[in-house]
This record gives sequence, structure tokens and C-alpha cells, in this order.
Amino acid sequence: QWYVNAASATSKRLVLVLDRSGSMSGDRFDKVKEAATAVLDSLGPNDEIGVIAFDDEIRIHGGCRVTTVSPATPQSILFLKDFINTKIEPEFGSTGYVPALRYAFDMLATNMTLQARRKSNLIVFLTDGHPDEDESQILDIIKSRNDALNNSVLILTYGFGNLNKDGRSILTKMATQNHDFSWGNPIKYPKPYGPNGTMTYLLDYSGHLLRNQMGTYYMNLRDYSVDIQYTVPYYDIALGSGLFFTMSVACYHTNQLIGVVANDISLLELFQQLPYFRYGKYSYAFLIDKQGRLLIHPKQAYASKSNPMPSILNLEMMEPEFVQKAGLDAILRGQGGEVSVMASLYIANGKDPADGSQVLVKNVTYNWRPIPKSPFIFVGAFPVQDYIHNEPVNVYWQPHEDNIQHYHILDNETSASGLDICHHNSIALSPNTSTIKLAPGSFVLPLSYLVYGESEEIKLDIEHYLSSNDNNAINYAINDDVKPDVITTARIVPTWLHNKQYSEHNGVIF
Repeated sequence: QWYVNAASATSKRLVLVLDRSGSMSGDRFDKVKEAATAVLDSLGPNDEIGVIAFDDEIRIHGGCRVTTVSPATPQSILFLKDFINTKIEPEFGSTGYVPALRYAFDMLATNMTLQARRKSNLIVFLTDGHPDEDESQILDIIKSRNDALNNSVLILTYGFGNLNKDGRSILTKMATQNHDFSWGNPIKYPKPYGPNGTMTYLLDYSGHLLRNQMGTYYMNLRDYSVDIQYTVPYYDIALGSGLFFTMSVACYHTNQLIGVVANDISLLELFQQLPYFRYGKYSYAFLIDKQGRLLIHPKQAYASKSNPMPSILNLEMMEPEFVQKAGLDAILRGQGGEVSVMASLYIANGKDPADGSQVLVKNVTYNWRPIPKSPFIFVGAFPVQDYIHNEPVNVYWQPHEDNIQHYHILDNETSASGLDICHHNSIALSPNTSTIKLAPGSFVLPLSYLVYGESEEIKLDIEHYLSSNDNNAINYAINDDVKPDVITTARIVPTWLHNKQYSEHNGVIF
């Protein structure tokens, strides 16, 4: 997919049209299935796909309720492969090109959003080239339907089996759309009515020859772009846990494609602070791409070994109030902005899903900015109440008599230092003083903390910062909201020390 993304440099809205009439029976239809699978394997979630199988009737993936192309997500591709390989077989029906072409054009015309208009429209037509209709009927439906789509639809035809001269001729005329004036009627068809496509006769191609031929259809869409292309994030077992995306760019020599350079990047490592973003009690942040897909969101399921292909949700599904207020196109195409709207916040009652959640309706300010030279957009969501408590509060350490708070340098301490140290689950603790232990999310770079740990100098700096009464003190290793939490927690130390004998955990607070 990343190779095709770079080589074609354009997103596609594609309809696969498969002939399953009686003449396609046997080995011939097996090759059609193989060819269609090769096309599906070239698509990514930036593309949109629809599949039609026809004889004298139309059969659509998903039944008659499917009226348009849909995003080519991994789940969609698996579903379409199953439809092609197990749900359709040649029958004894005749070969109706006109109904199949009409439905294919209708699928491309439906839901023609502003985003869809920026994509290339394409029909890939697979048949043995023996239609029941007259040639003029077939060409008329192509012309009229393509006119309605601003003559934007490219048609690529592929012939199987023993195509005779007439069969090759009609497939050529369907693809070239009157670019070849030698056969055209200058009165009826005075000019081309669509992009100039190609007709490919596959004869007895099979195996890798067939897949290679079908897998290069996108070369008809090439625009010689050297822009960096980005895949939708995916889970790759070979690369490790978490989401990855691939950056790729096409390489040309004298206008000839000679290859693609690509690199895999960890999305969560690149934006490692984002899942831990907090600004007040309810604020949060998330990341979308310029197709409107949610990439990182507090309420979103991420890819894992047990769930390598999670559903990639659209922004309007998770943040409907934001999209309705700001407008999807303004969010995806603008230079950033800010809107306020009453929005629903879902707050978990506990860690267990069985605990349920509560819905809070708050006035939320959404602030978004595109990240330069990337396909990503950062969005922050700030409920108004989170702004109210933004003033500095003069709260300092109020240590209990003879009580000293320690950061977790206790791991390096011994009883010789004058501290009474014990170990609980292999963790060093002091029964008579409070010990501060910070989770990875407390750090500005959580993943770096987990990988590289802390030096002795960093530990001492953090302890000094947390113990300081200076409001202007700064520590670049941990997040700004950590110190207020530590100070607040410290205020319970006297109560804890006074009542620790009643603790079932012998003075350990979890």
C-alpha cells in the first residue's frame, strides 16, 4: 500500500466490476477473483472501494443497501475478499454491461463530498468481452454518466479468455472514451468524454504474472509527484507494539518511476506526550489526520497483538458536537481555529468496564492546529471549568515534625544513611516518612523514561524541585501538574503517620 501511495500520489475512489455470466465459468472466473484480489491488496484507507458482480442482474457487496464506495480499511478489504472468493460464482445469466456500468457510476456519484472530489474516480472492469447490448448503448451510458461527474471517471478494462475482435474492440472503446477518433462518430461523440484509459488483454495470465499486471493499474493515475505520502497507522508485529505509519516518496529518473523510498515511524513515540496530556480535571487532547480519521484519542482502542486491526473511527463519530459547530472542512483544510460548544464528556466510574460511566455536559472549547509539513492535526478540548482553577495557588510543603519527604532515591539508600528502610514487593520504602514515586505519565517524555530510566543527577533535581517553596522553580523532566498533586498528597502525611497502625497494609498507602 505504501508503494502504491507514493507511486500514484493520489487517493482513489474505485469500483471493481466483475463479470460472472455463464461464459466466465471454470478457470476463467478463478483468474478474475485473483485479479480482483490483487487490486484490493493495493488499496489503503485513504482510498474508497466498491465491488459489483454482474450477469443479467447486479450483485453488490453488502446487498442492495450499499449505494456508494466506502473507505478501504483493513476490515473492509477482508470483507470484500470474502465476498469475491466465497459469495459469487458464474451463473447461467446473460452479460449486461449497461446495468453494471450504470450502478458503478452511481456508486461514484453518491456521497460526492468535498474530500471525495479531490480523489481520482476509477472503474476497473473485468470481463471476457461478450456483452448482450449494442455498442452504442454501452458507450451512451458511459458518456451520459461521466458527463454528470465532470468527465472525471477513468475506465480500465481487462479482457479474459479467448476474446474475439469485437470483444476487444468494445473494451477498447469503453476505456479510451473517444480519445481514439478513428472509431468515433464525430457527430454523436464530438470530443472525449472522460480520461483516456487502457484495455489490457490478459489471455491466460495467472499467478504472479496476473498479479503483477493487475497490481500496476495505478500507473494510469501517476502525476509525477515527489510529495511525501503517509499511510494510515497500522500494527506491525515485526516492529513491536504500538501503532506505526509509513512515510514514502517516489523516485524518478527522466520522468520514469525507478522506485520508492520509505520509512516506518512509531506514531505513539512521535507523539508520546499526547496520551498523557492533562490541563485541569477534564481537558484532553487528540490527534486526527487530514482525512478526518482519529489516530490518538483517550476513548479510542489502539492496535495490539490481540487486536491488530482496530476500527479507525472518523472524527464526527467521537466528537460530533465539535464537527457540527466548526464544520469538518474548516477543521481539515483550514489553518486552525477555536470554537466553544456544549459537548458530552464520558467519565469512567472506575477502572473496570462493569463500573460504568457518567455523562457530563459541559461548555467545551476546542482548539486545533495543523502540524506543519505533516498530515496531522492536533486538537485540544478544554471544558470552561478547567480554566477557572488556573491561578497559581500558594501551597507549600507542611512537613510533620521530624518528617522528611523523599523522592524514590530510597532505592539507593541504606539503613546506614539514618533512614529506616523496608522493602514492599521489592520496592524500597520508609515506614516513618512519605516516599514519592512517579508513574511514567508524570514525565514529559514517558517512553524515554521507561527506556533509559533516571540518572542520579535527575533524581536529585526532581527531589529538590518537589521540596522547593519557590513558585518559579522549574523542572524539565516532569510535567507541571505533578508538583501540585504531590503537595496536596503531602498534606495527608500527618494523618497517615498518626493512624498508620490501623492500616491493614502496615502503613503502605496505594
